[in-house]
Amino acid sequence: MTATHDTPTQNLKILHILARGLRGGVEKNCYHFIKAMPQFHHDVIIMDNEGPMIGDFRTVGAHTTVLHVLGESRFGFYRSLRAKLPSGQFHKIIVWTNIRMPVIMHALNKYEADVYVHIGNPVGNGWLEWLQSLVLPPANTIRLRPVSAYVQRGLNHSRYYRKFKSKVSLKPVVMPEITAREPAPVTSQSILNVGMVARLDPIKDHSTVILAFHTLLKEYPAAVLNLVGSGSLLESLKNLVAEKGMGSSVIFHGDVADVYSVMRDWDMFLYATTPREGLGGTIPEALSIGLPVVATDLPMIREWDRTGMYIAYCKPDDPEDMALVIKQLLNDEARRREIHRQAPAHIQTNYSPEIFSYNYISNE
Repeated sequence: MTATHDTPTQNLKILHILARGLRGGVEKNCYHFIKAMPQFHHDVIIMDNEGPMIGDFRTVGAHTTVLHVLGESRFGFYRSLRAKLPSGQFHKIIVWTNIRMPVIMHALNKYEADVYVHIGNPVGNGWLEWLQSLVLPPANTIRLRPVSAYVQRGLNHSRYYRKFKSKVSLKPVVMPEITAREPAPVTSQSILNVGMVARLDPIKDHSTVILAFHTLLKEYPAAVLNLVGSGSLLESLKNLVAEKGMGSSVIFHGDVADVYSVMRDWDMFLYATTPREGLGGTIPEALSIGLPVVATDLPMIREWDRTGMYIAYCKPDDPEDMALVIKQLLNDEARRREIHRQAPAHIQTNYSPEIFSYNYISNE
């Protein structure tokens, strides 16, 4: 993967528009984009409320403003957004969400700029958006940046989204200074640490991971499952853990600013999701520190490792198969050591923030 170079070298003014300032994947993408391009001027607009990433944006030099408009009705949202958007002109505008996309695109008619829209998850048929765009037409050139080929394929079935040009843009990965601990032999008495990093959201599949871990405990009773992230499913997942009698073996860490500091002591990274998710962006973060991964075999996950060289794939929505694949990988110390040695170089070569950022605003 190589960067394209049609982006001017002058001090571009770039406007970033985000729905929220949470510590999620899209906010981190924006942060890494800004940090990788310090030669440009960056303005960040948060449409909802305060969040933990706002301080991070300011730390890397972005002028950041919170508008508190996302909760308004569609018409009120349009009026407030257009009134509160910054004055002046921008060379590039990145909208890191497709929430209320036709309304936002029309509000951006106050500028003359190339507009790039992040598409993070599969889209619907697009009829409502198409009808809105007839009333609220955009004036700028709009290009879509789906997070995976899986998401991009779905755009062709949407009445609204298929009219825009699109280019896949997998997430950037910053190589951490730490490395996961060296893989070691395991026995039934080993204190294994496994975990998943993801929002506790219905588009993920934490229940498969939890139930697979329940099976794993029968053979490795001292194992610990670490769940990093917060979200709407927190209580229901805690209830599932309690129902299975695993309260002392499962740790809910909540949001963690530095996930690598938690993952560095794990023996394996687990990831299960649903077809409603667009990418699975914490998987390359685990690989970047040499952590072996077991993940459900879905198209968007395959885009990180098509041949299964670094990821051991299991059947989707199948806790028993996930548990079986976990045990197979635990018993294959040689493969775990190979992943530990080679996966970081694979991530660094293909997914650097610099490559991501230049390609994102390239029109080629």
